[in-house]
Amino acid sequence: MHEAGQNTRGTMAAIVGMTKPKLDELCLNVTNAGNYVAVAIFNSPEQIVISGTIEGVREAGEKAKAEGASVFPLSVSGAFHSNIMKGAADNLAKTMEEINFYQPDCTVAMNVLGNLTDDTNTIADAIIRQIYQPLLWVNCVNALYDMGVRTMIELGPKTVLKGLVKKINREINVLNIEDIKTFEKTLETLESASAAAR
Repeated sequence: MHEAGQNTRGTMAAIVGMTKPKLDELCLNVTNAGNYVAVAIFNSPEQIVISGTIEGVREAGEKAKAEGASVFPLSVSGAFHSNIMKGAADNLAKTMEEINFYQPDCTVAMNVLGNLTDDTNTIADAIIRQIYQPLLWVNCVNALYDMGVRTMIELGPKTVLKGLVKKINREINVLNIEDIKTFEKTLETLESASAAAR
């Protein structure tokens, strides 16, 4: 992905307050005018991330602002989840030909599909496609909720996903683990919930 990002300099931006059809049309118009940009991630009902060339994302952002949307440039090193990353996906596909996938013990939420699967071929294909195709985070959260998930755990610094999940479905409790202190707190919360459910 780094190499693909070096070949075509790209970036991303979060757009808040614009519908998907309107943003799709805006991106298509900018791309047709010569600066590539596309919808990349459906983060929440209100927030959609775009990805493309630096010029394309800048132009799309300006047009989105003119339509009344808020635009938040992201500090990233490339145009992830866009066609600019197709070369990286092709390289990964070659590497993955050497990997044996075993049947998982549970279903896996695949962001590029927006649903859950336990089919190894589908999982392998989705891992490759997620590099250069849009991620359907909203659909994944809804699919997890529909299968009964009411608690999620976000691993890593900050609580970006927690905030997005709350915008999608307030009935889902999101715990965060970013260090030993939050790990212990999360473990304590889960143990208490488990004891209460018995």
